[in-house]
Amino acid sequence: MSSSSTRHSPRRESRPRTTGAYRLVRTPPGSVEPPFLDAGQRAVVDHPGGPLLVLAGPGTGKTTTLV
Repeated sequence: MSSSSTRHSPRRESRPRTTGAYRLVRTPPGSVEPPFLDAGQRAVVDHPGGPLLVLAGPGTGKTTTLV
């Protein structure tokens, strides 16, 4: 037995457009002062060569130095 019936997807009801309860406002970024770097961090920033491996313990400012 072969059937040639077509399946129809359920009809989608359109929703009325409403304004949202929230309004996104983009504020311009404020000026940011560069962080104070110690001698070790400054050496990393001033590294003239290619890739550099930075080994330091937690809380020593690696992310601040690299970003």
